[in-house]
Amino acid sequence: MGPDITKVQLLIDRCAAIDWRRPRHDPMRVAADYQRWLAALGLRRRVRWIADPADIDAWQALADGSTDVWATIAANIPEGPLPSMVGLLSNSSPRPTTVRWNLPSTAASEIAAKWTFVITAHMTVAENALSAWESAWTEATARKPAIFWTIALLCPWVPFATPPMIAHAAVGALSACADQTVWTVLADALARMERQAGAEGQPVWTGKPQTQEEMIEALIAIAEPMIAACEAGAFAHTLLDDEIAVLASPSLFTDGRHVHRADGPAVAWPRTKLYAWKGVLLPEEFIVDQQMITPDMIRAVNDRRLQLTLVDMYAHAHGRRRCLQDLGGIMMHEDHTGRLWCLNPARLLPPPGDLKLLEVTNGTAEPDGSRKSYWLNVPPEMQTARQAVAWTYGMVPEDYDGLVVRT
Repeated sequence: MGPDITKVQLLIDRCAAIDWRRPRHDPMRVAADYQRWLAALGLRRRVRWIADPADIDAWQALADGSTDVWATIAANIPEGPLPSMVGLLSNSSPRPTTVRWNLPSTAASEIAAKWTFVITAHMTVAENALSAWESAWTEATARKPAIFWTIALLCPWVPFATPPMIAHAAVGALSACADQTVWTVLADALARMERQAGAEGQPVWTGKPQTQEEMIEALIAIAEPMIAACEAGAFAHTLLDDEIAVLASPSLFTDGRHVHRADGPAVAWPRTKLYAWKGVLLPEEFIVDQQMITPDMIRAVNDRRLQLTLVDMYAHAHGRRRCLQDLGGIMMHEDHTGRLWCLNPARLLPPPGDLKLLEVTNGTAEPDGSRKSYWLNVPPEMQTARQAVAWTYGMVPEDYDGLVVRT
C-alpha cells in the first residue's frame, strides 16, 4: 500500500491557494488550529490573537526602531526561508545515480516564510520568551522524539517555526516523500547520516517513522494545523510560559522575489505599515511621492543599497534613458547582444561605485512589429555587453556563444 497521494496533493494545493495580499482573519479558527498543533507536540497553552504588532506591549517601546530591526535581519538571511532537511539530504547524496530533488516553491510563500522568521525572532526577543521556547522544546522532544525528527525535516534549527515557514517547507517535504524515487534517496541519506552520527558518538534520532507512509502521516500531523492557521490569517508567533501569542497576517505585496509595492505599503497591518521597494524598506514619503527623489538626493546618499534603490525608483518614474542622462551615465560597450551602460551616481572613483545596466532588445517581436527593450542590473565587474548577457544566463561568454536560440 502506497502513500495517500491525494491527501498530499490537497495540502500542496491549499498552500498554493493562500492569498497573502488579502489575508482572511478568523481568530477563533486560528486558536483551534493552534490547539491541534500544540496537542501534536504534547503541549498546552492558551492562544492570544494579536491584530497588529503595535498591540504587543513589549514592542511599543521599540515601535520607532522595529522596522529597522526587521530590515536588518531580513537583509542578512539568504533569499527565501531556511531550507528543509529533505532538500539538504536529497541534494547531498554522494551517489551519482541518485535524484537531486529541487524543492517546488512559490515566491509569495517564500517571502512570507522569510518575514515571519524575521518578525518572530524580534517578537521573541522583545517578549523575552527564549527560555519559554527552549524549555517547551526540550519537554516536547523528550516525550515525543519523533516530533523533533519531523520538525527538523521541515524547518531544521528552527523549533516552533511559524505557519508560513512550515507551510512552505511542507510543500517540498510532502512532494519529496510522496515520490518513490526521491523517498528511496531520502531514506538512504537518513540511514547514512544516522550511521555517521553513531560512529562519532553523537545522539541518534529515535522514534522516527520507518516507512514512506509513516513519514507522510507524521509530516501531515505537524504541518496541516499550521497550513490551516495560515488560511485563517496566522503569520508569526511567540511561545510564552502560559500562552502562545499569534500575530495576524498583514497584507503582503511582492515583486516575485522581495517585498515590494510601488503605490502603497508593501506590508500592512491596521496600524503598522511598512513601505518597501524590491526588498529595501523606505520611509513612506519615498513611495507615495516618488517625484521628490532627485539626482542631487541620490548623489548625497552614503548607503550603497539605498542609493541603488533610489536610482531604480528614479528610473521607474522617469525612464531609464533620462535616469542615465540625469545621473551622468555612459554607454561602455555595444555589440549584437545589447548595450552595457555604466552609472556612477555618487561620482565615486574607483569603479566599485559603479552601477552597471544592461539594455537588451527582445528577440520576439510584439504583435505590432515593435520590439521591447529591457534593462537589467548586472555586476559592476562586467566589461562588455556579451559578458553581461552571458551572466544573466549564469554562463561565461564562451558558453553563451554556444546557444543556438536567442530569447
